[in-house]
Amino acid sequence: MSKERPTMSELPYHFGIKMRCYPSTKQMQMIQKGIDASRFTYNEMVARNQDAYDCVRLSEASLDPWFFFRTKERFWEFWRHRGQLNDVNHRGEWKDMPLYATTLTRLVKLPLMKEYYKNCIKTQRVVKMRCTWLQDKLIHSSTLSMAMKSYSAAWNLWRKANKGKIGTPRFKRKDWFGAGAMQLSNSYASNQPIDMYSGSVKVLDNKHVQLPKLGQIRVSHLAHFMNSHDGNVIRIGTVTVSKDNLGQHWVSFQLGSMMPFVKEMKKNDSKIGIDLNTDNFLTDSNGERVENPRYYRNAEKYLKHAKRVMSRRQLRAMKEKRSLRGSKNYIKQRLLVAKRMKHIANQRNNFLDNLSVTLIKNHDLVVAENLSSKNMLKNHALAKSIADVGWRTFIQKLTYKSELYGKTFLTVDPKNTTQTCHDCGYLMGSDEKSNRLTLANREWTCPGCGTYHVRDHNAALNILAKGQLAIAK
Repeated sequence: MSKERPTMSELPYHFGIKMRCYPSTKQMQMIQKGIDASRFTYNEMVARNQDAYDCVRLSEASLDPWFFFRTKERFWEFWRHRGQLNDVNHRGEWKDMPLYATTLTRLVKLPLMKEYYKNCIKTQRVVKMRCTWLQDKLIHSSTLSMAMKSYSAAWNLWRKANKGKIGTPRFKRKDWFGAGAMQLSNSYASNQPIDMYSGSVKVLDNKHVQLPKLGQIRVSHLAHFMNSHDGNVIRIGTVTVSKDNLGQHWVSFQLGSMMPFVKEMKKNDSKIGIDLNTDNFLTDSNGERVENPRYYRNAEKYLKHAKRVMSRRQLRAMKEKRSLRGSKNYIKQRLLVAKRMKHIANQRNNFLDNLSVTLIKNHDLVVAENLSSKNMLKNHALAKSIADVGWRTFIQKLTYKSELYGKTFLTVDPKNTTQTCHDCGYLMGSDEKSNRLTLANREWTCPGCGTYHVRDHNAALNILAKGQLAIAK
């Protein structure tokens, strides 16, 4: 580690803040161009990688005409790059395919063609040469490079974490109303100190930040952070500027420091296991229950009416052969629905934040069950309730907050935690004395030792026992 000027990866502590920003009209246009350029560059990398894969896959097989038609422009781009056939009109029709199919076949089989595609994925120069609009002065070059880094990071994640379980990087869809995000990198000159007040991205005061190309921009929710942290020891890394479907703009800072962002909590030797369910949000091993707020269910009556109105306005516009972009009544109703959905998401996020912080601060060890929400959502009878409760988000919040506050959080296999008696270890349905518990059985008595159990409390005790056993190993 370079002690004087450490990089972001060398810093031991990381933190992120997200702020609402209020750009001017010109800044909004620049942000929209950056979002479009970032998405286009990422999709270009996906397309070129697919072409490189097809070169390998089809080099020994017969090449179909659709492959020629789809990749003809990039093939001729490669041929011109070698200084040959500069005067060839490569924008041909289907009838022109036989004229240069032989040439394309020879190109595919060239090892140099595969290497060219691999190099195209690593540099933005080729993309800029092909698409001149990316050379616009309003688009920062780091926007393109960060999009390419995101593409490489997606491949690395696929290789390391879930190879074979999830798909490879796919094309990003263009949002109807311009929502999206772009990333910018922060750089420090050699004579500048590494803090929040220097570099290409910097904090001007509690209400304004400086961003590359965009210039000074007003933000909110920054004053509280700056009043409680020393900006002279914090480095700004990647910056993300985003726009949501409500037209609101946001700025996110990735921060790094040699000092912790929050103070570690004192140890109190408290341990707790939590059982998550839809009836009540959670039941802990101490017998305490947290009720499920059901934010979406409570707002469902309003949403149904609002969505019906939006659907009727959409059908009316389609019947009159009008574009939805020009249908003012439809756009107004869409914004009403989006605002309500955003309000529900904010309510849920606030609830999960407060609950996760309380659990982590008050206990040294928190153990939860490792639920596969994606598989559970396949149950059509419970899918809406499971999506409304936000289990996966809650687990993620407990994970990073336990690291932030220096506590321990574990997830264990939930198998048989509900069916097993915590006192004697008897498994329901293991012999002729009993049957497996169903969802309707909220209370039961153990046939082995006669202990009366509340279903969720017993499960929380078993989850805590599994977590303690895992730590002991």
